[in-house]
Amino acid sequence: MTIAILLACQTPSAPSPEVRSPSFDDLVATQAFDVEEVDVADDLEDAQVPDDATVPPEETLEEPVVEPVVEPVVEPVIPPLVARFDADVLAGSFPLVVSFDAADSEIGTGDVSWSWSFGDGLEASDPRLASHTYIGAGSFVATLTITDEVTGEISYSEVAIDVALPACPLASAPIELGTVQDDELVELSGIAESTRAPGLWWVQQDSGNSPDLTVIDSAGATVSTHVLDEDLQDFEDIEASVDPVTGVSMLFLADIGDNGYDRDEVAVWVVAEPDPELDSEIVPLRMALEYPDGARNAETLLVDPLTSDVYIVTKEYEGVSSLYVKRAPHDSEGPFVMEALGEQSTLEMVATAGDVSTDGSRIVVRDYTDTARMFFRDGYLPFEDAFTAEPCEVEIHTEEQGEAISFIGNGSGLVTVSEGGGAPLYFIGI
Repeated sequence: MTIAILLACQTPSAPSPEVRSPSFDDLVATQAFDVEEVDVADDLEDAQVPDDATVPPEETLEEPVVEPVVEPVVEPVIPPLVARFDADVLAGSFPLVVSFDAADSEIGTGDVSWSWSFGDGLEASDPRLASHTYIGAGSFVATLTITDEVTGEISYSEVAIDVALPACPLASAPIELGTVQDDELVELSGIAESTRAPGLWWVQQDSGNSPDLTVIDSAGATVSTHVLDEDLQDFEDIEASVDPVTGVSMLFLADIGDNGYDRDEVAVWVVAEPDPELDSEIVPLRMALEYPDGARNAETLLVDPLTSDVYIVTKEYEGVSSLYVKRAPHDSEGPFVMEALGEQSTLEMVATAGDVSTDGSRIVVRDYTDTARMFFRDGYLPFEDAFTAEPCEVEIHTEEQGEAISFIGNGSGLVTVSEGGGAPLYFIGI
């Protein structure tokens, strides 16, 4: 075999000495090491970055972004604004007094303004509570408006009010209150309740008697006497009324009689009402009046308390009475030409006296009979329109010569008196 031949041809050699690897100590002992000092600064200088090299920006440690904590916005809670109100009366006849109550309204921030509109052209700014008198017929819408002055919010509410023409009253039978006790008061032709002292009555006598004014009580006793500075020609009626502009109680003395139809002018004397409980001397303004169509005889004076206009109703023994007016104001002597309002078919009577209730809602005209005629005046219409509707007939007491009639206050009753000595005063409730 090949392997055996190769082994037989090898020459035997001397044994090889043992070879030992040098140790670290042997190397240190036999080797000399050159230690070269290294200059770090020089190495750094040699390692400068070329000018055109891009130097990465120095890495900075950014502070973490802290998102702000957003508190939720809490809107202030504003109470609601809601206008609500009630009326104590929703329907009735005029004059109708209605009270309005807005206590149930919700008023928002509390800084609010109030506005009432009553539907008849009149308004008020009373908070929460209001009162209004409807002086004529119609359907009215009362409105309450509340405005929040802080937010500008507005709320309103409405209530309907229906006002009708009054029905004719059921008058009570005449009752005698007393008798005129002054023996000199024998020809009374006018009576008017004092507006300064209700329950006292101004009376005056017809022509041919003293022109003084006398105040009596409901029993007929004399309370005071008031002397005029000059005579009146034919004193036929007297009216007491409060001036709607000034609020002053006024007396209107009707020097309007003209039995002979020969006066160029008549007169109405105007004076502030004196204290009815004290004697006095009075100096009224004489207001000269002329008819536009010739002389007329009259005994009835009416004064509208809503305007202070003065009306004269003629006395006609045949046919119907005519109506004339002198418009306010009444602050100079004139003469003034009155405005003719024409014949009034509802006044086919021998008119001897008349009066207007203090609120202007009722007018009464009497004659010599036992029946007076009462008219309802719609306060939203001209005074003279009252005579276009059929009047109510009110039974009064038959008197010797009845030429005086007056309302009690706002029209709840009538008082009449006649000419003649010791004449009775009669009351008729309406």
